[in-house]
Amino acid sequence: MYWKEHYTTRTARSYDGYDTIYNNESRLDFPELLDHMEAFTRVYQACENDPPAIREAKCFDAQYPQMLLGIMPNDLFCGRADIFPLGMNAQYINSEWGFVMNFQWFEEKIQDPDVDEKDRRRLKELRDFWSDHTSTRRFLAEMDPEDKIYMVTGGVTDGRTLDLEGQPHAASALQRVAGIFLDYEKLLSLGLPGLHRLVDEKEKKHPENDPDFYEGIRMSLRTVEKVLLWYAGQAHELAEMDGTDPVRIEELKEMERICRKLVEKKPETFREAIQLVIIYTLLDGARV
Repeated sequence: MYWKEHYTTRTARSYDGYDTIYNNESRLDFPELLDHMEAFTRVYQACENDPPAIREAKCFDAQYPQMLLGIMPNDLFCGRADIFPLGMNAQYINSEWGFVMNFQWFEEKIQDPDVDEKDRRRLKELRDFWSDHTSTRRFLAEMDPEDKIYMVTGGVTDGRTLDLEGQPHAASALQRVAGIFLDYEKLLSLGLPGLHRLVDEKEKKHPENDPDFYEGIRMSLRTVEKVLLWYAGQAHELAEMDGTDPVRIEELKEMERICRKLVEKKPETFREAIQLVIIYTLLDGARV
């Protein structure tokens, strides 16, 4: 189990307000982070030509549980996440949206004298691949150069660099997915098993629709279930540790029970409902 240093400030500098979300110094140890980013890239490359819903579901799954943080000593609910400099997200936390890379982080790491030459090459290979594969850069590459001056990035003409400062920025046409309102009533009334049944019912009722879309939903729901079981395992391990306070043991056992139950059944208590909302919101990535 990885505690990640009690989730203290990610870097030596302090951050306030919106600056915090631009800080992508992961709490994951660098060797482990580099391994994960390469694994994520291999998944993307292997399914690059898959239908969009399947590709996104596979890449979504490839991020977990690596991006999750462990259970803290005072937690009564499971669900904490890290921010990585490479991945897939709906919100502006890696300097871009969709499939994203924090290029500034990569450039700084490549120049870091503490990074050995082998790891430097690995970083360069990742940077070079994603330079033309992030969602924003592929999106901008399709735009007319003159349009870019006034839309999306204000002043960007090469489809590669994002810089809004001091530019006209008359209109935006971003591929961001945020500010949506999730149907929590449906989530809580049906639970994860009920959502699986609903997908099956909708697909049967509408055979004219793209079957890959429905399969992508099923795959994403299985990722949510995987996360719940991962946290259940963590709670179980903590409860089994020598010297754990008896009161804390009961708390951890309850956390484990709830996480395992939510994979099989809908929530029936307020605490179970809160736990499902936390995990589901943590993974969906959309923010108001």
